[in-house]
Amino acid sequence: MSLQVHIRKKLGDFLLEADFDQEDGCMGILGASGCGKSMTLKCIAGIERPDAGRICLDGQVLFDSEKKINQKPQERQVGFLFQHYALFPTMTVEENIGCGVRERGRRKEIVRQQVERFQLKGLEKLRPAQLSGGQQQRTALARMLAGQPRLLLLDEPFSALDSFLRDQMHREMMEILREFSGKTLMVSHSREEIYKFCGTVTAMEQGRTLMTCGTREMFASPGLVSVARLTGLKNISPYRKIGKRQVLATDWNVKLQLPPDICGKARNSEKSPALAGQSEEMPERGFIGIRGHHICPAVSDGETEEWNIYHPILEDVQEAPFEDIYLLRNAQGGDEKPLWWMRPRNSFSENTGKMLPDALYFPPKALMLLREARVVERKENGKNDGD
Repeated sequence: MSLQVHIRKKLGDFLLEADFDQEDGCMGILGASGCGKSMTLKCIAGIERPDAGRICLDGQVLFDSEKKINQKPQERQVGFLFQHYALFPTMTVEENIGCGVRERGRRKEIVRQQVERFQLKGLEKLRPAQLSGGQQQRTALARMLAGQPRLLLLDEPFSALDSFLRDQMHREMMEILREFSGKTLMVSHSREEIYKFCGTVTAMEQGRTLMTCGTREMFASPGLVSVARLTGLKNISPYRKIGKRQVLATDWNVKLQLPPDICGKARNSEKSPALAGQSEEMPERGFIGIRGHHICPAVSDGETEEWNIYHPILEDVQEAPFEDIYLLRNAQGGDEKPLWWMRPRNSFSENTGKMLPDALYFPPKALMLLREARVVERKENGKNDGD
């Protein structure tokens, strides 16, 4: 059984086209602010009504525009954790939790169980304004789970917490999700949270679904320039093909030897509507990417001056607590954008400016072949040309 979401909704000039399926476990929706992530959750929960499409949970139709089905939110057995928790300010902790209980005859028993489960004992008579951020989140989680939902919707669940409390709540949320037998859909613009919590991920951009696949697969081989940027990739250059598996990265002025399987790794057309219909052959022109953490100092043996070698000139260096972030230019010229290189710090007293090697090496296995998303005209009736 699965969650199936295939909907369209127009809001002014913005068109939401969410199109994905989810099996068991936790799926993430990754995208920039304003791309339609939260609106997608609200449509699934029944808070917003799509203009067209279908939503089905474990074989039960929650919404179907053609069959005129639109279940009320309370009928969907969906738990929603809002970004700022949406606790009722005039109600106590136990009253807020009680609002989520579906079985009225067991309300007191379930509230007591949730209070103990979420370590809220002694806080039952307090109102939200009297609670810390972590206590508010635990109260909201207790209320959500008190309704025994089949699906959890988490909308930026950690954005209202400071960094120390966020790390603590990460651990608690991990435990909750391990115990939960249903499905979870988490919205976040934080790639770290998506990577930590979610086995699969859907990438969205400007209202449309770009790709759905395994989380580690997406980070290892995003396929699309826009998806690569969502996963945190900073080093992306146009390339020009100069051999069977050889390209010139024009922004960096580096000749790159690519691994034999790079075209297969980049071929995500079966998962991505944005790549559908594109050739399986490596294009004459496209984009190449590499993560700054994967670039390494060049050594004399096994690496030549001709391929995958970059001679850096320091443009800037930014010190972080546990790594240094170098912005570099090629000594041989040709740069349009600086190259990002991340190097772990061995101590807090290192002189970062003097740690720059004479040459850097781009390991072929770390290179990612990227394409731009297929652009289609999106009409106001919610249909795409070419579909």
